[in-house]
This record gives sequence, structure tokens and C-alpha cells, in this order.
Amino acid sequence: MGTSLDWQPKEGAEEFEVATAKVPLDHREPGGELIDIAVIRHPATDPARRIGSLFFVPGGPAFPGVTLLPAHYRFLPAEVRERFDIVSFDPRGAGESSPVQGFTSMEDMGAFFGDLPLPFPVTEQEGQIWVDKFTAFAKLVSEGNRKLLPHISTADIARDMDVLREAVGDATLNYFGVSFGSLLGTTYANLFPGKVRAIALDGAIDPVNWFTDDDDPTLNATLRLGFDVSAARGVDHFLTLGGEAGPGACAFAAGDGEATRAKFQTLLERLRTRPVTLNTPEGPQTVTYPMVIANMWVALYQIGYWSSQAEILQELWLATERPEEDGPLETKLDVANRPGGTELPPLFAAPPEWSLALLGGDTPNPSDPQSWFAQGKVAEERAGGMGTVVNWGSVACASWTTSQNRYIGPWDRPTAAPILLIGTVGDPGTAYEGTEKLLGLLADAHLLTVDGEGHTAFYNPNPHVARALTDYFVAGVLPEPGATVPAAQHPFPS
Repeated sequence: MGTSLDWQPKEGAEEFEVATAKVPLDHREPGGELIDIAVIRHPATDPARRIGSLFFVPGGPAFPGVTLLPAHYRFLPAEVRERFDIVSFDPRGAGESSPVQGFTSMEDMGAFFGDLPLPFPVTEQEGQIWVDKFTAFAKLVSEGNRKLLPHISTADIARDMDVLREAVGDATLNYFGVSFGSLLGTTYANLFPGKVRAIALDGAIDPVNWFTDDDDPTLNATLRLGFDVSAARGVDHFLTLGGEAGPGACAFAAGDGEATRAKFQTLLERLRTRPVTLNTPEGPQTVTYPMVIANMWVALYQIGYWSSQAEILQELWLATERPEEDGPLETKLDVANRPGGTELPPLFAAPPEWSLALLGGDTPNPSDPQSWFAQGKVAEERAGGMGTVVNWGSVACASWTTSQNRYIGPWDRPTAAPILLIGTVGDPGTAYEGTEKLLGLLADAHLLTVDGEGHTAFYNPNPHVARALTDYFVAGVLPEPGATVPAAQHPFPS
């Protein structure tokens, strides 16, 4: 089937254009009911030398491209922006596409989750609250979206993207997928191997352990993929490199790496026993053990914020050193939140109903939510607090049915052009080992290794990677076999 796109200026970002595509609800019935897919593009800035369109997916599950592309666009390589229309979209079930419905208002969501211990449970009692709450949440979402949910999977989105490829007038696909976006690119390449012009995947996810539980059916998908282990390794790298850099570069440093790791463990033990309150510019902030774990996890993703995160940890350390009778510590830092800024591509967290629909539809998980207690113990033993936060984030999937539309392999279908993989050795989100595994699965893939830290090269901009992406998308030139590039900066610059 064909679809047309009526491009209109995007309100508030007129250099971008938006449109709505119509795609089949069920791609097995192309003449049946249609749903909406919201699309956005930035036209090539050098139209005389335009090559075509480049589809860009900055992560997920269920990240809305219509919202994110204006914020992410400038971080794509300059010549790629010159030569290609940059296109993104809201995946089915999310954003301005036909969405999965959860709550009618933020107030309703707040009322539903109001007694949920955040950001993750620590005690057995808190864990049971999570089990009960997310079991009820899964039921609420499932009952409210019966028509759409059976048709939400990465394979469905890949088929939507092929409709969009045709709609923008391209005979073959150019695609850049980051983190979860790698699964979409991997799936597309194996569903439509003859339509591949150039697919680059940054921070790849192992599709075998995402789409099947053959390796270990007792673990949920996030643990099966080792996201907890990657996060714990990221913490170790943060503390080791910070300790080696010294207090002049890392405010939390305590001698060498070993001493700094020990200091962090002491900080966590103190906060488990007694949360601390600090007077910040935003007012009093009480900081708990789970808050430090969760904020640390996210801060690891972008090394440009590691020095600021070390300052926050040091302020918390000083607060735990302070006798309670002395009152809260005065600080200029917002110690309750991770560092942030505008100099790096912004991260995003999808509403829970969007991410559940895709994560639950894609991944097999144990069906007993009570098993999350035992899984949490496995995760904590191998990854500490990072194991706990990663484990509990997926408990709603126990009450979900995987989509029958999933593509689960094979993953080695010969593609019309080779695929470029980019893997960061110290990635705390999608482990470098996952990229190495995908390299072995795909029929024709080439790996560019970034010898550094942080989650993906896109979220930690690197001029060497930008050059490689430009060469690949513009001219089809791949890095030499075994090519490795250095990190753009040290996480704790002196």
C-alpha cells in the first residue's frame, strides 16, 4: 500500500515539518483498519547535494521522535544534516501516533501511584506494594487498549518504518538507531534485507535475549540482558577513574580507586540507615539510599556530567558526616536530581504505559510477579543496588502477554549493504558485549569501537564517530576491521 505525507511547519520549531501517516493496524491485513503514525523531518540543509532521507531513532522503548528530534538534531554530524532529510517518528502506541492510553490526567496517575515507594522498593513490604500496584496497572492498560496492544512490537514498528520509507520517496533505507533503536534497525534489516542502503546501530542490544528467554526463562528481560551488570560496572568505572583522577578533578575521590569505591559503599550504608536532608537553592531536600542509586544510574549515561555527579556525592558524604543536631547541610547543588545541562543530547523517559506496551509486547518474562523478589536477590548479589533498581523496573511485564507479531529471528539474512555497529567499551546501559554478539549474528556488519565510558557515542558526542558516520552514510565507506577510536574526553578532566 502507499501513503502520502502532507508536511506542515511544526509549531514552535518552524524549521521542522510534521505530518501524519496512515499505516495498517495489522500489517497482515493491509486493507484493514488504519492507525496514525506521527512523523517529523528537517529538510537537508544543502538540498542541491541531497542524497535522501535518514531515519533516526534515539532510543526507547517508545521514545517519541516528534518531540525529541528538535532537541537531538544538532548533535547529528553536520554533513549528514546537509545531505539528508532527517526523519523521525512516534512509534505506534506512543506520542502523537495512535497511543496506548493510560490515565486521563496527571492527577489520575498521581493518585494511582501515590503510595508507590520511589524510585524502587528496598524492603519486602515495599516490594509487595510494587507487585500489587504494577499488576493493577498492567490490567488497567490492557483492558483500556484491547484493539491496539496485540499489534505493538518492534516488528510492527519496523513494518511501519518501511511504509514511511516509501512515503518519503526512498527506494532503500538509511537509518541511525541508538540504544533501543538498535533493535528496530536489526529487525528491519532482517525483515527487509534488500531495502538496506545504510544502517548504523550505536549501543546495540542482543536481539536473542531480548526477544526470547531460551537462555534463562527464570529471569526478566532486563536481567537476562545483563543491564544490571552493565550499570554496576559503570559505577565501578566511575569510582575507579574518579579516584585515579584525584580530588582536584573528582570531588568525591578518596585516594585511589579502591579507596573511592570503599567510600561510596560507606555512603550507601549510611543512607540505608539514615537519609539526610540538605538545604538547597530549591529548598530542603531529603536524600535516600534509593534516590542515590537511581540518580547515579542515569548520571552514568553521559560522562560530561560525571564531575558534577561527584560533587553531589561529596555533598551527601559531608551531610552524613554531620551530627543530626547540627541541622541540614547548606549546599548550592540540587542534590536530589542528577546533573543536567544543554551541552549534551537530552535523555528521555517514556510514560509507563507506552514503554510497558512495547517492552511487554516484545519480551518474554516470568509470569509470576512474586518471582521478582527472587530475581531481585540474584540481581543484588551480582550488581548491588544497581541490580535492585534494574530488576523492579520491569515487574509489570509479569502480567503481560507477548505480541504474536514479534520477529524473533533469524538474524543473519544477507543485506543489500553492510551494517555499521558502534560500541562503547564502558557502556553502562547496553553492554559492549551485546554489540560484539550482534556483530557475530548479522550477515554483514562492521564494528567501530569507542574506547571510553558512557551510554552510546550519540549521547556522548565524539568527533571520531561523527566522521565515521558521515563517511558511511554519505559515501558507504566503513571503518577498517578492528577500528578503535578514543573517547572525546576524560570523564574527570583535570
